Amino acid sequence: MQYVFATVEMSEIESVLRKEKDRPRPGKPKVIPKSKEEAVLTLTRMTTREDGTHWSVRTMAEVAGVSKATVQRIWSAHGIKPHLIRTFKLSKNPKY
Repeated sequence: MQYVFATVEMSEIESVLRKEKDRPRPGKPKVIPKSKEEAVLTLTRMTTREDGTHWSVRTMAEVAGVSKATVQRIWSAHGIKPHLIRTFKLSKNPKY
């Protein structure tokens, strides 16, 4: 019985992996119209929900007329996290 071993250089493996990663994916790329993106950004930054303190992806999608995934893509692209509060408020309670 005879065994055959192939020697493969690491550079060859890396080049194959790089090519796999760079291959175009099937399907149409997602394109969000600038007007919709600006509308979502303006609503997120300048207003709050009527019944809450901040926007959720679902409520923003409903108000803006886009999908939840579109709102998530816009927020992620601009680093927006409306559920995080950036202010600090001192309590008026004297025992605090």
